[in-house]
Amino acid sequence: MDYLRTEQSVDFRLASLLSLPSLSGKQLEIVVALLEEANLDKLSHLLNHHRTYSCAYSNINKHNLFPSDEPLQMCLKRRFDKCAYQNTEQLGICSELFTLFKKAGVEVKILKGIPLGFSLYSNIALRHSNDLDLVIKPEELTSVDNILKSKGFTCEQYDRLSNKQKRYYFSAHKDITYRSQSNMLIELHVRLTSHDIELTDEYFLSLFDYSVSKKDKQSLELLYLCWHGCHTLFHRLKWLIDIKLYLDSLDVEALERTILIAKKYGFMRILTISWVLCHHIYGTSMPAKIESFYENDVLSRVIIKKCQKILNEPLGVDSLKIRLAYVFFQPFIYQHTIEKIDSFMHKFKPTINDYDMLPQLPNVLCYMLRPFLFAIRFLRY
Repeated sequence: MDYLRTEQSVDFRLASLLSLPSLSGKQLEIVVALLEEANLDKLSHLLNHHRTYSCAYSNINKHNLFPSDEPLQMCLKRRFDKCAYQNTEQLGICSELFTLFKKAGVEVKILKGIPLGFSLYSNIALRHSNDLDLVIKPEELTSVDNILKSKGFTCEQYDRLSNKQKRYYFSAHKDITYRSQSNMLIELHVRLTSHDIELTDEYFLSLFDYSVSKKDKQSLELLYLCWHGCHTLFHRLKWLIDIKLYLDSLDVEALERTILIAKKYGFMRILTISWVLCHHIYGTSMPAKIESFYENDVLSRVIIKKCQKILNEPLGVDSLKIRLAYVFFQPFIYQHTIEKIDSFMHKFKPTINDYDMLPQLPNVLCYMLRPFLFAIRFLRY
């Protein structure tokens, strides 16, 4: 399996190490050696694309890897400061919102973002978080919507829909995006995935079920993070780093439990893709069960190779190439046939953007015209 390591460019290898929350002595030696060969413009592009500039600045500053007036270090400092301010602002609004949620008797959970910043990075300033991911039960939507709007958040695109379109909306979307006057984003989830996936549905239920053990919730969260990374073909390195840090934090018993749960829900391919990428890039140790699945599953190897290419040569999230890659590769991250089919068919469902194109079109016609609307969305990109 080590042949994939040779496909990593010098700049990506350097970026991947600098993107960790901290460096070991051996990793620091490798970083110093790679800096002699690196192209700093490419390094800056990679750190910016993968949203890992905060960790990079922290490591560069801590180990004095550049003079203080080096343009790259100054640029990274500006991004670090902006990220720290944004994350602190998110923490503050979270405190205010959760006080209101508690008063209203509404149970809300936070995904990724701030919780991972504390649990995996020990410093929320080190993990870039573009928005707040809040999770609620569907029946609480109206109450939470009113609270968010009372704090100045708006969701104009969703509010323009008719009541019938709003009901249909959640067949194609998992969340509603809210924006504040200061441009802070909140994604309000009433489900974790846009189409039915047994494991993510189970994880969603576990967030509100206090009978589920903390250990099982950890395994489900890790597998959800693996799904999120695989679903996006890991076009952001920060999602792989979350998984690497999570794997490092679990003991052998917890890792074995995670593998058992992955087998139960048909998530072994998703877990294997994520784990093997961590192994290739960071040397994360792999259990025999993961290595065996990798060796015997052709699709895992094909998808890993594609992810490796996207990590090395990043594409814009809205580029035609990445959108086509999603169409062709996303269905095959699943082992269950029904989930493969749902993933593919979901791409043809009208989205909120389609409703903006044809606002007066009845839902039935929207459904019938979904291949046409899908093609139009591609032409937009």
